[in-house]
Amino acid sequence: TAEDNGGGRSRAASPADQKIFDYIGGKVLLSTLVGLLHAIILTAVGLEMGLSLVFGLLTFWLNFIPAVGAPLGVLLPMPFVALDPRFSNVQIATACVAPMAVAFINKDIIEPKVFANSTNLEPVMVMLAILLWGSVWGITGMVLAVPITAVIRIYLENIEHPLTRYLALSLGGKPVDMSRSASGTDTSQLVSTDYLQLDRQRLLLEDRGATTLV
Repeated sequence: TAEDNGGGRSRAASPADQKIFDYIGGKVLLSTLVGLLHAIILTAVGLEMGLSLVFGLLTFWLNFIPAVGAPLGVLLPMPFVALDPRFSNVQIATACVAPMAVAFINKDIIEPKVFANSTNLEPVMVMLAILLWGSVWGITGMVLAVPITAVIRIYLENIEHPLTRYLALSLGGKPVDMSRSASGTDTSQLVSTDYLQLDRQRLLLEDRGATTLV
């Protein structure tokens, strides 16, 4: 019914809104921290403060792109350091290794604790989402790919239909119980009930057809 569909949409909207808020808020905070630390490291190594701030800002934006964003942010300033004869080998190594360590700690230790699997997407699906939304909206699409795909997964998971829940299972990292709907109802029982109703309707039509022939 229309009321049931409206209830399903409202159930999906609430966790979707919470997920997008948690992800964007946490990502902005952590990206700011990573970009600031990167700028501080580059300045400490000896790079001009202006360039350090520029690369720190680029690191902030690139950190929104999963998998490839953080390493790209670390590698961008390296030609300015490695090709400058003023910098020693130790300074060059520090300019590369220290920001990479910050990015690693953020990605593998801090973010999982802060987000608590808020995006809950398979890595392959994350890369496909980045390619898809990046082709549509460019850099903006790559930045928003994970939140958009996570919201789509939540809506699919909360729709009362086995097909949409299977699609949510394919997108998500956690298994979805296909035998239960979002409201906790046993889906197998619902399917059995539907088959019984169809069988009764078929028998009723056959009886009416037989009566007409007589």
